[in-house]
Amino acid sequence: MLKLYANRDIRRLLPVDVRCGAFSVQASKPTSVGLDALPDLDVAACTNETQTVVTVFIVNRSLQEVKAVLNMPAFETSEETRLYEITADRFDDINSVFDPAHIVCTTRAVAADEWRRGYTLRPTSIYALEVMAPLGAGGKAWPRESLPV
Repeated sequence: MLKLYANRDIRRLLPVDVRCGAFSVQASKPTSVGLDALPDLDVAACTNETQTVVTVFIVNRSLQEVKAVLNMPAFETSEETRLYEITADRFDDINSVFDPAHIVCTTRAVAADEWRRGYTLRPTSIYALEVMAPLGAGGKAWPRESLPV
């Protein structure tokens, strides 16, 4: 998992508005955090120093597939995104001494249009999505005036 997050060129956190389903967890002891409406998706978005790349980190904590629609109205995207994914066939799959590469990080190109229509995220999976600014966009993926301070 460290490979998925480490060495990403991120400098600024961007605002996100996530609307998704929720699940609950039964705790045997009292907790300081409410466990009755945990969101299916955990999402954070960041940009690099030059604002030419936006990286969106997504964790699907659900035991079900979730269709994710990315709507970024203040964001000009190139037609292709790069998706890094860590997933397995079962939620309890692990790497072991006998199969140390059972779960690995895979990379693939995904058309930006697929994200606008809805891209299916696998259950209990971790993602890093890199979206680049198109070459003709003046080199900025995210307008400077839209960046949070």
